[in-house]
Amino acid sequence: MQAASWFMGVCPTEPGFRQYRFGQLRDLLLEYDLDGVWMDYVHWHAQFEEPEPILPETCFCDHCLDNFSKDSGIEIPDGITSKKALWILNNHDESWRNWRCEVIYDWTYEIKRIIKEIKPEALLGLYHCPWDDQEFNSARRSILGLDYNLLKETIDVFSPMVNHRRMGREPAWVKENIRWFSNRLNIRKDSYPKVWPIVQAYNNPGIISNKEFETVLKGGLAGKSSGVMMFTTSAVAEDEGKTEVMKNVYTHN
Repeated sequence: MQAASWFMGVCPTEPGFRQYRFGQLRDLLLEYDLDGVWMDYVHWHAQFEEPEPILPETCFCDHCLDNFSKDSGIEIPDGITSKKALWILNNHDESWRNWRCEVIYDWTYEIKRIIKEIKPEALLGLYHCPWDDQEFNSARRSILGLDYNLLKETIDVFSPMVNHRRMGREPAWVKENIRWFSNRLNIRKDSYPKVWPIVQAYNNPGIISNKEFETVLKGGLAGKSSGVMMFTTSAVAEDEGKTEVMKNVYTHN
């Protein structure tokens, strides 16, 4: 399996990491008067922001194997980790995929619970992979563990990361994707969950022209989207042309 080129994920079942992150969230909510908290890259390890994404089969650590066995009632045969992994994938693939989605959903459930306990009016948002249900052999759900049918129960605002250049897509893809996503979740502008995509302004790879930025910014407002933001705000603030594009789109939409 090819190594990730710029980051490495942390296992979402690792209890110390969960405790650490939930503690950080409590501290954040108690210290600042926040209107919302956005989760970023909450999925099983995979580098999806590539034209040819790196999609490893994970995670088969002891925490994952023990929790999967306990939660599913499936007894995993003894053996080395690679043999256990192959046995699960060959014999209980569907249960394994469903369990992994439940693990990610549980993160959103616990974070939502903490927010409601400390700051009930604050929103819970999610920056997430924007693939549809079929792309890369349904990898958004099967590899990343992002099940929209589960997540819509806890997420107030979905923010698809439609960073077109980083993913090797054309600017027009943003509009197509947000229209699809709005229909997929049956989004309504007058209720939750809402859709506020994040689009690419950052010049890497290549240069995002003002016209291209305008196209993706407007595309982020397609479908039932009721807001749009950009990656990164500094890339816009440092470019007068992009700043004017942002002002015009925000003023007239």
